[in-house]
Amino acid sequence: MDFNNCVSKDELTTFITKQHNLMNELTHNVNNLVIRIEQIEQRPPYHRGDDEDADADGDISDHEDVDADGDAHNRRRYNFNRRGMR
Repeated sequence: MDFNNCVSKDELTTFITKQHNLMNELTHNVNNLVIRIEQIEQRPPYHRGDDEDADADGDISDHEDVDADGDAHNRRRYNFNRRGMR
């Protein structure tokens, strides 16, 4: 084994410290994402217009008058995406 291929103790310590800091940062970012997802899941569903048009699950995408305000596509996407969070 050639001495030039070896890593010094200081280099190894520096490398390990940097990796440890990166892992801490990654853990922090993942925790922030989990918190944000939990906050989104806890938000009450947003409905524009009268709630009397909504069915028991709050789904208003099946009603005829939803197209009147031009947001029918977004409402269908919202209702579809929300189903996966239950």
